[in-house]
Parts: sequence; structure tokens; C-alpha cells
Amino acid sequence: MFSFIIAFVMEVYDYYIFAYITDKIISSIEKERIYKNIKSFE
Repeated sequence: MFSFIIAFVMEVYDYYIFAYITDKIISSIEKERIYKNIKSFE
């Protein structure tokens, strides 16, 4: 039972790290796009 809890926690932890990294990548790409749009307006 205890090992099941640890496995579950690890699974959730991995998911959160993956989501966090993906979020960072997406937000940086968004910033890039917004920045390029602002530059093209000037």
C-alpha cells in the first residue's frame, strides 16, 4: 500500500513538472510572438 502511495505521488509530481515546463515554453513562445508583432507595428 505504501509503495502505491509513493508511486502515485511520483506520477503526479512528474505530471506537474511536465506541465510547468510546457507552460514556460509556451509562454516564452507567446512572448516572442507578441514582441515580434509589436516590432512590426513600429
